[in-house]
Amino acid sequence: ANQSETYVLNSPTYSTASNPHGIQFALSRVGATVGSLEVKMADMTASTPAYDIALGSFSGSSVNEWDHVVVPFPANTPPSVSIQFSYTRGLSFTGDVALDAFCILQ
Repeated sequence: ANQSETYVLNSPTYSTASNPHGIQFALSRVGATVGSLEVKMADMTASTPAYDIALGSFSGSSVNEWDHVVVPFPANTPPSVSIQFSYTRGLSFTGDVALDAFCILQ
């Protein structure tokens, strides 16, 4: 794996008709060379959807093995969205990132 290599995970498309408040997930960031994780949203009703709505970013390791993360949606959340997790690896193999228990908050 190359330094600055990026790995992307896109969620399915979700309707926001029920006015969800945001997302939550468990995040593990351990090791000496953890890179950075960007969380973005795409408006899936756009003619060319793009993950251009920034929701949050996380870099470096955490003191906890797992963190409970809650990310609110912006006030102008589109009616149909997809969430993207984009991780850019750190400088060496001694960094590990994992996601678990992702859900939409109603």
